[in-house]
Amino acid sequence: MLLKILAEGQTESKFIMNILEPYLSEIGYMVSPIIIGTSRRQRGGLSHYNQFKTNIFNLCGSSDCLITTMIDFYQLPSDFPGFKDAQSVLNHADKVKLIEERLNEEINIRPPNYFIPYIQLHEFEALLFSDIDIIDDVLKFDCCSDIRKLKSIMDKYHEPENINTDEGPSVKLKKLTHDNYQKTLHGIRIAERIQLDVMRDNCHHFNNWLEKMEKFADRYC
Repeated sequence: MLLKILAEGQTESKFIMNILEPYLSEIGYMVSPIIIGTSRRQRGGLSHYNQFKTNIFNLCGSSDCLITTMIDFYQLPSDFPGFKDAQSVLNHADKVKLIEERLNEEINIRPPNYFIPYIQLHEFEALLFSDIDIIDDVLKFDCCSDIRKLKSIMDKYHEPENINTDEGPSVKLKKLTHDNYQKTLHGIRIAERIQLDVMRDNCHHFNNWLEKMEKFADRYC
């Protein structure tokens, strides 16, 4: 079955094709990442909910297709369904689950199109913190790194998806490298060296997304 993944930017699109596609194709999907359109000529970035909704419905067609998303909780537009209600929820993972549930209700896609919303806690770089030794190895070769600082981050947050939006994982990597960290370059290099299973073991919300796609594949692919 065709799997269309609406991605927030180029980094997410590369991650989908370089890391997720080999596995997803094994379980029966033909993977197609699509970067969010901001205008007829520009792609990448998310500024309001109607932009997101329009992009989702533009992916619907007449053939069987699963549509999912890979967008950041970091700077998620406040007009998203469930966003205001989620502010009273203390746990970040529960906040995101609530918004995903409301999205599923609001979008209400029908067969032959299917929809599984996914919001990344809190941004793509969280997945990289699944293995700080690989972060250190890649960054110290290309710019600079400090394994002690990386360890202190994980000691503070315990799990990669807990690194919150006050100073998200990408900000921490930029500070670590004196602003030399580049998402599409270093981020993808690091991700390519980390085993997908390691990411799944350390990032539970991310793993839950893949499990949903696995269950769907068991039924429809």
